[in-house]
Amino acid sequence: MRMHFRHIWNSLLRSERNIQRRESTLLKRIEEIEEKIGHMKSDKDSVQLRRIKRELHDMKRGLHVPSHQRAPVV
Repeated sequence: MRMHFRHIWNSLLRSERNIQRRESTLLKRIEEIEEKIGHMKSDKDSVQLRRIKRELHDMKRGLHVPSHQRAPVV
């Protein structure tokens, strides 16, 4: 079955919008978690909290990579 260029293009645009919507939701969730972590102050948990903060920061940085530059998901 032959797909017309317009159909393929619209499908790609829909996919991109869905990805952007999911990224936006993830960014909001990450920021909520970061805010909660910011209120937590415990000496024994400080190493774990720093690790979690670093992981969240890395996740957030990864979401800001434009989708056309992102590595393909395997």
